[in-house]
Amino acid sequence: MKKQMKFLTLALALFVGMTLTSCLDSDSDSTGYDGAGIVYVRHSMGVSYFADALGNIYYPTAESLNAIQANNPAFDMSSYRMAFIYYSWPDSESADASTPTLTQSYNIDLLSIQEVEVYDTEITSTQATMESSMPETSPLLPLNAGSSSSGFPAMYDSAMLMATIGYFVGSESSLQNHRVRVAYVDEEVDPSSTEMTLYLRHDRGSDEGTTYTNYFYGGINVSTAVQSFRAKTGNYPTRIVLKAKESQAATTVLPSTYTNYTVTYKAPSE
Repeated sequence: MKKQMKFLTLALALFVGMTLTSCLDSDSDSTGYDGAGIVYVRHSMGVSYFADALGNIYYPTAESLNAIQANNPAFDMSSYRMAFIYYSWPDSESADASTPTLTQSYNIDLLSIQEVEVYDTEITSTQATMESSMPETSPLLPLNAGSSSSGFPAMYDSAMLMATIGYFVGSESSLQNHRVRVAYVDEEVDPSSTEMTLYLRHDRGSDEGTTYTNYFYGGINVSTAVQSFRAKTGNYPTRIVLKAKESQAATTVLPSTYTNYTVTYKAPSE
């Protein structure tokens, strides 16, 4: 059995979706936390805070950040763009806390945090350019975590597409050899196009091993690709087709065909 280097809490993701959820009555909660979910990490004037897909803002208390820092002296979220967090309501806010539905701000006690990797789409002119400039040397694990009921891939908001991203590695020290990139091929779009295609590509570098799996939440920033698509078509895409060469077997051999995932695009309000 292959070992997993990063535990992916998919069962929890299925329950909470991709906006923060909370328990209305924290006194009856026996889980040890009041809410959890995937959030943006914002940075301003040396302060980091969180925002969900609805626009709600969450400020972690200094005490809770200090507690996390004490347990993990290397903790530093100054470079985070997204994260998966668990939180609880401070006593001063728990009486008024409810499931977020409108743009509001909250104070939270941050209980734990895991960085969500974010990948920006890169524009290439042709398929040939993509192949030469973005090496693809090893398959990815299924972007839906191997289950059609996982809910992934899915749009978080108009800018971010979420997926579960994983691949085999030889050792933890080999992680630095791996690179995941996302390509948008301009020649595939014409003025009548309604679907936008993205290619998720994995380069293992010099790592030839398949002893472990590295599996994690990934955010794909589609903003640049959507802008390019609109410039050519005059419209937002109705769907995004995410293509990846996948294998659940421990191999470095690329399959000959792509696995396609089609996601309905959530256009921003204008």
